[in-house]
Amino acid sequence: MTVQPIRLFGDPVLRTPADEVKTFDRELRRLVRDLSDTMLDEGGAGLAAPQLGVGLRVFSFDVDDVTGHLVNPVLEFPDEEEQDGPEGCLSIPGLYFDTVRRMNVIAKGYNEYGDPMQIVGTGMMARCLQHETDHLDGVLFIERLDSERRKAAMKEIRAAEWYNDAVKVKVSPHEPRRGVFHKLCAWSSPARRKSRCPHCRRSPTVVTNWWRSSPVPTPGWGAVENCPDPRWPPGPMNAASRC
Repeated sequence: MTVQPIRLFGDPVLRTPADEVKTFDRELRRLVRDLSDTMLDEGGAGLAAPQLGVGLRVFSFDVDDVTGHLVNPVLEFPDEEEQDGPEGCLSIPGLYFDTVRRMNVIAKGYNEYGDPMQIVGTGMMARCLQHETDHLDGVLFIERLDSERRKAAMKEIRAAEWYNDAVKVKVSPHEPRRGVFHKLCAWSSPARRKSRCPHCRRSPTVVTNWWRSSPVPTPGWGAVENCPDPRWPPGPMNAASRC
């Protein structure tokens, strides 16, 4: 048995999309064995490679006495039927939250030797296939929750003994909403829309630079506090790019 430690919520590898497997060799078969052994030891329904700290598109599953694995999975949905029920994750141990998923799914991929595979799943199997494929895309299941459920989930996660207080949850790509770096600021005023910054399309003024604690004059375009643009490093010559 080759049981490996499981990465928990907050580990950056869980937010990073995994790479496609291109070489079906002994190392891949060892990874599949590690996934299966760890999953069965933990009593889980599935386990994806990123949960072991490996950025490859592979996962194992054990649902309704059907155990297996899938490499480079691609999902297809034959209909629009949905299911809503409790879902958990070995990377968020001990917690379960009602999550909406498709009821039926077809997963296509390969086995550890590179032979084509197809899994037709419904109900719990369909939920597992979607959950594990999300892991390979750097998406955790709590990001599939609506805002009310996600808020309740985060409250329970923060109360968990294993929770790292430094963790921040990525905004779900499946529900349009503003993130911490997309808050409206003074540049959005209708009175300032006649003259706009060439980078952020907002108006110039002298404001507080986001990386300083007190207002300082900035020639030309100013920077907007609490509205940083990660594409540019801080500095007086590119303050405009910080809004």
